[in-house]
Amino acid sequence: MNIIKFTKDEYDLLKEVFNLAMGHAGKALANLLNAFIELKVPDIKLVKAEKVIETIFEHSVFEENENIITFQQSFSNPHLNGITIVVFDDKTRHNISDILGLKDKMDAMGQLDFMNELSNILVGACINNISEQLFNQSMSFKKPEMIAEGISLREMTYNTFMRTKLKWRYTLFVKISLFLKEKSFKCDLIIFMSEKDTETILKSIQDLMPEDLYE
Repeated sequence: MNIIKFTKDEYDLLKEVFNLAMGHAGKALANLLNAFIELKVPDIKLVKAEKVIETIFEHSVFEENENIITFQQSFSNPHLNGITIVVFDDKTRHNISDILGLKDKMDAMGQLDFMNELSNILVGACINNISEQLFNQSMSFKKPEMIAEGISLREMTYNTFMRTKLKWRYTLFVKISLFLKEKSFKCDLIIFMSEKDTETILKSIQDLMPEDLYE
């Protein structure tokens, strides 16, 4: 199987694109929660379908046996399409009303509704910024769908990303982690794009590169 390869300069520009998008996601979260958000450097790599599960576990802010809540959302425009998952832990869910200054005023359903909207805002801010940088065009999004609640990260990952369930041979895999350490809030935003979309991104990156790098 031949996998697309980015040159060092192309990969550096790709990282810059995702760093800027991560910043937009972090800013959207900070505005919503009125708090300072800490960010990890995005994890960006090309991953074979059979390696996706172990890649999700690598450098995650969650332990494999931690109970999590996960939302999945797809996005598309004429150039690109893909899916995202946003993973929260149970501590974040239970602390969300306190973080918002609504202690004891938000029930379990209200917590989930808010986290659904939070996932939608994070994905929208991040993916729209990527699309605007690469294609000067915004994205369309389906509504987020909760795909896991009260199960471990390991169980969710094996249920969702078994090789037989994946339609692509490899993916451009991007993981962005966001924290509020002092308030027990953390999440992973993970982006998956297929071979075809990776080729589209590479072409756009090449179009953005200074011409003298190819002379």
